[in-house]
Amino acid sequence: WYLEAGSNGYRFKNGASGTYLGYTKLEQGESLCGRGIPFEWTVTPASKGYQILPAQNQELALQLAGGKRDNGAKICLYRNHGGNYQMWRFDQA
Repeated sequence: WYLEAGSNGYRFKNGASGTYLGYTKLEQGESLCGRGIPFEWTVTPASKGYQILPAQNQELALQLAGGKRDNGAKICLYRNHGGNYQMWRFDQA
């Protein structure tokens, strides 16, 4: 994934597919997927890394579904509570 600056936040673009990190419905429990249009996200420094929040709804956050950290683990939108499964880090490619 590559991070791109947007007008109201950042966009995450998949380098392999060219799709953007997005969702179908902006609601709790929604799984994220690659979409053809860019979605903007707010990236906020937090105690153990960064929180990634939809620019349109700061009450939700990206979270590892079920707390699973394996490759290919699903990511979903969940109520923003600042827990460990909502903390992210960035590594330079």
